[in-house]
Amino acid sequence: MAFASRRRNSKKVTVYYWNSKANKQVSIPRSKTKHLDGLTDAEVDAWVEEWEKGNGLTIDRIMRKVHLVGDDLQALWDAYKAAYKARRPNVGPKVQSKMDYAFDAYFVPYFIGKHSLKDVWGWTSVAADFPAYMAAIKVTINGVQQDLNTDSQKKVLWLLMRFSQYLESRGKIAKIWVFEMPSRGYEDETPLRYYLQPEEALAAAKALLNYIPAPSGGKKPGRAFKDDQEPDKRLWALALLVGYFAGLSPSETFGLQNEDFVTGPEVETLCSTYKGLKKAGLGTKMAIAVQRALTGENKEQKYGKTKNKYRKDYACVWSADAAKLLATILKDLPAGPIYSFSRRYLDSLYSKHVSPLVFDVTQHDLRRASCAFLGDESGINLELKLLKKVMRHSVITTTLRYTRRPTKELQKPVNVRDLDDIG
Repeated sequence: MAFASRRRNSKKVTVYYWNSKANKQVSIPRSKTKHLDGLTDAEVDAWVEEWEKGNGLTIDRIMRKVHLVGDDLQALWDAYKAAYKARRPNVGPKVQSKMDYAFDAYFVPYFIGKHSLKDVWGWTSVAADFPAYMAAIKVTINGVQQDLNTDSQKKVLWLLMRFSQYLESRGKIAKIWVFEMPSRGYEDETPLRYYLQPEEALAAAKALLNYIPAPSGGKKPGRAFKDDQEPDKRLWALALLVGYFAGLSPSETFGLQNEDFVTGPEVETLCSTYKGLKKAGLGTKMAIAVQRALTGENKEQKYGKTKNKYRKDYACVWSADAAKLLATILKDLPAGPIYSFSRRYLDSLYSKHVSPLVFDVTQHDLRRASCAFLGDESGINLELKLLKKVMRHSVITTTLRYTRRPTKELQKPVNVRDLDDIG
């Protein structure tokens, strides 16, 4: 059966009809539909029906609920983007363009096209099925149809959750939508490339703190820094220290505030791993409050679980030398957020600025290397249950995977540069 369908975005109206001979949808040339841009729904519907009569097509399906620039939904979306931009002043047009693409390509077709829901209050009734909708999406790459990759699904789901946080804060919905993130379908982590010792991590942090960058020659040093500043190596040294000596994940690290660092006697009661680490000759009176990725109200949600639900705890810094170095850095940093940008962007900057300077690892590699060192039978050999608490893993099987040593084939020497030793 032949049918015609209409897709409308904020700029233009595109009309498709099913070509039975070609076995695919074909768009009516824009030269014939351009005049529809800006018309009302009723006017576009009337034109489509007239075109179908003149071309012998039968209406089988037509999307009558469309998204228009003047809709309340568009106003909410624009307000959310403005709030997002205010929190992250250096977010460029490329990021906002990707957000708009996700909104137009996934949110609008699902909530408006499939369920005819323009009012975001009604979105709550169908939000739980959105991950399944994303998982069923097919894309064509090099002529081959395949599923939308897991990382792309995650980005869209996180964007929708953050949008729901904004809507909840404005009273547009009752509760935030929370989704369980899709898995890549395998459990094993990529093996570590080398076994990192505490002395090497400390030396790398000190190398960062002693590093004086060359003049930029008028070239902007990077979007995460002001035009008149070079990258602040203290922040990257801090990320390295908390990643290895406190086992913080990238999202936990880049969400830190200065006030999250707790010192003194209260660490003994706040940090559940303090006594166990002390028995092993480790532990200090410095701990880090690890916050949830989303607000505490999400624990009441019925639409799935948050990945970081179990991570509200205090992570103890287990090296005295690392704690002293962290204290030195923190004294010079202002109160409030230490990193003012998203985890994904800062993680990429960490790889760009830190890895080439000290050694080639990601921020998450530091957490895994820390677990491997603490659980090594020839080294610290912490009890597995204690190590699980130190790493804040939800299941002990994850801890077991983290304690694997790198194979000889993958192990590479750590290149810690001594920038004072130049001959």
